[in-house]
Order: sequence, then structure tokens, then C-alpha cells
Amino acid sequence: MFSFTSNLYAWEKVPVPDYVDKKTKSPWNFFENFEDQKKEKLKLRKLTINNKGAGLKPFKIKKDSNGNKYLEVTVKHGWNSDPYKKKGKETERAEFQTKQKRTLNKEVWIGFKTRLPKDFTHIDDRVLFFQFKNQHDPMKRSPLLGIRFYENGNVLDLGGDTGGSAGKSWNQEESDIHGIRAKYKKKRVKLVCI
Repeated sequence: MFSFTSNLYAWEKVPVPDYVDKKTKSPWNFFENFEDQKKEKLKLRKLTINNKGAGLKPFKIKKDSNGNKYLEVTVKHGWNSDPYKKKGKETERAEFQTKQKRTLNKEVWIGFKTRLPKDFTHIDDRVLFFQFKNQHDPMKRSPLLGIRFYENGNVLDLGGDTGGSAGKSWNQEESDIHGIRAKYKKKRVKLVCI
């Protein structure tokens, strides 16, 4: 179980209900609310970063006026770009993740909260806020679940792939078989399913 908000202390174990089979329970069981972290400096414990060259620069511990601490993640144009992408196909990113563990046939729960600052500007491109990766054989496509914005923040896309060949580029045939998607488009102020 992996969560960023609750009334638990950082790294306190989350109780596993009796009905969860102990053989299939999640290999992770921790909670992180960043309250015991020092302002401006993120200390990695059970998390790692997907470093594309900027190190911890995109990640800062911030504090609200009410004393609540949170992790601020910043991505800027041309910053921390994936060096494995072709010229013109680069993607800026700031990713943190749990350390990899074996999860095949395990029950995994995750929870988190996200908020955007008032001055956040959506761009006319994909903005990925969350992904639950499935990086094991035969589940080579990833993510299993992603939360993305498109079209200047007017389309919210939830979904991913439940299988397929990692050696192939995206294609409609595999997407029809393995893709799971729900899209919501902003109409005035509300998001409606499309």
C-alpha cells in the first residue's frame, strides 16, 4: 500500500485487513506524508527518482501556511529531458517511484492526492500526473493505469494497457484488445465522459 495523505506518521505500516490473503499481499506497505522532512530538501527513503540528469532539482519539500508539508514537483520546458528519445520527440519529466519489487499475482493498493497551483498553465500536449507501471513478463506494456491531461487541460484521460508486445509501437489492434480508457472533456466547468 502506498499513500501520500492520511493521519498516520511517515513510514508507519498501514494495517492489512484480515480478508487479504497474506500470500498475495503487496510487497510494499508504507505511508509517506513528508511531514518529518526538512523544507526544500527531499530525502529519499522508500522512494527513488527516475533521474534524467536533473537529480533532485525538480523535487522540493514545501510548507503551507497551516503547517502542512507536501512534495512540490516541477517540470520546465526542455528540462530533465529523456536522453533516449529521438530528436524532436523529447519529453520533459520529473518522476519518483517506489523501489521495484516482485508484484506478480500480488494485491497492490495505492492512494495519493494531487493539487495544481492557481497559476498552473496547461500546455497543448500530454501532461502525465500519475502512472502505475506494469514492468514484468508477460506484461511488457506500461502503464497499467495513467492519469493524463491533453488539449490544454480540457481532456482528462484515465487508462492504460493490460498486455501487448513491448517491441511494437502503439497500434490500434493491440489497443482494442488490451487498452482500458476513459476520457473526460471539459464542457464549460464540468468534465463529461466522451
